[in-house]
Amino acid sequence: MNATDWLHTLASQRWPILPASRRALDELSKQHLDLIYFGDLANLCLSDPLMLFDLLRAVSGSRALNRDDAALSVESVLLMAGLDSVLGRFRDLPALQPSSTLSVARIDVLTDWMGRSRIGAHLAKEWLSLADAVRVEDVFLAALVYNLPACLYLLTQPQAARLDEPLLAQVEAAFEMPYSQLVQQFVETLPLPAALLTLLDGSSSDPRRNLLQLALETANTLEQGWWQPDWNSRLATVAAEINASHAQIYQSVVQATLAVARNARAPGYTNAACSLLASPPLAPSSLAPVEDRLPPELLDAVLRESIRHLANDLKFERVLFLRYDQPSHSLKLRYRLGLLEGHPLEKRLEPLHPQTFFGKLCGKPQSIHVQLPVAAMLAKREPEGFVELAGAHEFAAMALFAGPTLAGVFYVDNARSGRPIGENDYLRFKELVAQATRPR
Repeated sequence: MNATDWLHTLASQRWPILPASRRALDELSKQHLDLIYFGDLANLCLSDPLMLFDLLRAVSGSRALNRDDAALSVESVLLMAGLDSVLGRFRDLPALQPSSTLSVARIDVLTDWMGRSRIGAHLAKEWLSLADAVRVEDVFLAALVYNLPACLYLLTQPQAARLDEPLLAQVEAAFEMPYSQLVQQFVETLPLPAALLTLLDGSSSDPRRNLLQLALETANTLEQGWWQPDWNSRLATVAAEINASHAQIYQSVVQATLAVARNARAPGYTNAACSLLASPPLAPSSLAPVEDRLPPELLDAVLRESIRHLANDLKFERVLFLRYDQPSHSLKLRYRLGLLEGHPLEKRLEPLHPQTFFGKLCGKPQSIHVQLPVAAMLAKREPEGFVELAGAHEFAAMALFAGPTLAGVFYVDNARSGRPIGENDYLRFKELVAQATRPR
């Protein structure tokens, strides 16, 4: 499916809003304009991403909102459009209703994803407030917009969109592009205020964007459960970024989820809370440092023995062990063999952000063999990252866990000669590293 053609089709139409929003608008229209409380209409728009979507389209041509530094908020949009004009525009919007192509089950999934946008918006606002950010209103709107392309895909592609498979992955497969790229194209094509691109553009340098992305990823994967390493690692990243405790970040997720469920504009808004209630009731405590789980002297002995075998028996020219530093949620070089003195990797901290190469690798015990073309691609994708600084050679890496706790990462390559890593050497590398945490 061609994304450009599909987005132009979306741009040529207007879309329904939630039934609860339609009823609330009908009640407002019965009142005299002077008696309508401006904040009520603003809150109504924020509670229904489809309604907000229609409002943002109405002002997309505004020069004031198309500057990168525009102060974008629902209040500013309503003031710009005018109360009478907005109510007149909304008067024509139908309510979202089941039909021959739109089942009740599909509407439930669609509103579930709208509810997750709301949770992500609450999380981003809370985390930015904890980080003492000055502007949060535009981040809230960006979070509400993020899941809209997926929701409209559910509406317009009933035959292709399957309800029992991850929605964002389906959208990426259908359009053969990363979902974040589709969101950017969605904002540009419909169009929506360009100020949103500052937060939704993957190349944006806005420091708030990372927390927004973490909030959306957290909300969109609530059903995974806090015990999953990937999900828990995301919360640890947030805690490290804003200098908060892990428990505080987890409680913010609980509160945001419950806030959306308690003020549900549609039954699907409560689905995430149901997933949360079905999980074990206690939040995970902050992970104990590796030393509390495995005696330092034993771990050090095991690591040194492993490094010796990797270099002497398997003949790897560079062997590195990056130790997990729990307070900063990052990797730091602890042992090295074959790395030149003064190398940039010596004192580097490698943050475990969820979308980075090491962030994904360290989500669970696993290994990877990266061929030269892929290494070059990783270096280009993460400038000044570990792979680029290491020289973008063919390499193998494996996340080492001591029980449920990340201990660090083993990295090996043949940087001096460029000799490829054979399949047998890779298998022996995995076996040797895996032995490091077996009972002795």
